[in-house]
Amino acid sequence: GFDNEPMAPLFFEKIPEALEGLRPVTVCALNGSVYGGATDLVLACDFTVAQRGMFWRMPACALGLHYYPSGLRRYVSRFGLQASKQAFLLGQPIPFEDMEKLGLFDTLVELDAFEAAVEKIVGTLTGMAPLALQATKKSLNEIAAGLYSEPTLRERSRDSVYSQDFAEGRAAFAQRRAPQFKGT
Repeated sequence: GFDNEPMAPLFFEKIPEALEGLRPVTVCALNGSVYGGATDLVLACDFTVAQRGMFWRMPACALGLHYYPSGLRRYVSRFGLQASKQAFLLGQPIPFEDMEKLGLFDTLVELDAFEAAVEKIVGTLTGMAPLALQATKKSLNEIAAGLYSEPTLRERSRDSVYSQDFAEGRAAFAQRRAPQFKGT
């Protein structure tokens, strides 16, 4: 099968790349341990709610694999260099609780609080202005990937200033009410 093909890990890179580049904001609800390429899927998401008592493991080097470039970029960007070295070069399971200090998880909770934590993030996101949310996500991901382009960022900022959503956001703030964004 495909899993036994030597090039399979290199083709896998396309999946987290596509996930990271999705227009909508993504939330990873992580209620189990995560290993190998699945760790990069987590890193490709915008927010992560994780359940306590689980483990993270990146066994690439233990398997003889030099990981693909975008996965290494996401690791270093999200973990920092030293924690990325620990994950890859030691390849040992890391308790989620030990990773909490890295800021990888937006929320790390017990099982009984898991669903409420996911719902809280999703609820907050659904109340945001869609165009500003999507453009800002794209800009932040580009900056993290070393693709900073001030003219592009300025254009996105200008576009938001002239949007109906920004007018609605200002009006709602002044009237002390929840905004009704339309994505325009």
